[in-house]
Amino acid sequence: MGARPGVLPNTPGACPAAVDQARTLHERSGAEPTDWISGQAQKLGSWATALLVQVSGGGKRVQAWAVGDTELFVLDGTEILRAFPITEPSGFGSTPSLVSSRPAVSGGDGDQSFRQLDFSLARLSRPSLVMATDALAARLLAASGQERSRLFRFFNTCSPTEFSAWADAETESRSIAPDDLTLAWIR
Repeated sequence: MGARPGVLPNTPGACPAAVDQARTLHERSGAEPTDWISGQAQKLGSWATALLVQVSGGGKRVQAWAVGDTELFVLDGTEILRAFPITEPSGFGSTPSLVSSRPAVSGGDGDQSFRQLDFSLARLSRPSLVMATDALAARLLAASGQERSRLFRFFNTCSPTEFSAWADAETESRSIAPDDLTLAWIR
């Protein structure tokens, strides 16, 4: 008997199975390429980090699996209780592990091992989860405790225009790498 759709079993093969399911959905949703170069790119596939998160137990438990450097922060208020899969800003680099949209491609993820996290949220007074791409995650991990809290408060209330202005200033001052800056906050 298989897992229910959207529910990841806590087994070593769970993430590769979830990635395979995502690949299948991606292939079904993709339109046929209209030019030869797009067709060649589609044959080669694309590469990405993977972060899969499941909240269970009525919101009292989080399980996560990761390949690469997309980061999950477990927060109580604005305090980071756990950073996953990377715990230090020096852990980010230019060659993270990646998952291929085409597993048969040479260098694909056939032997890729997902790191796992299982964390109880039961005793937290204000639990939330923040997922962030590498440049933003590295910036948050490099910040002092007070600065980090200030940044989380800002992210919680800022408008897209305010975030864009902050990101431009951070990039210009080289406080953050010039990269995509994506943040998703689950409360």
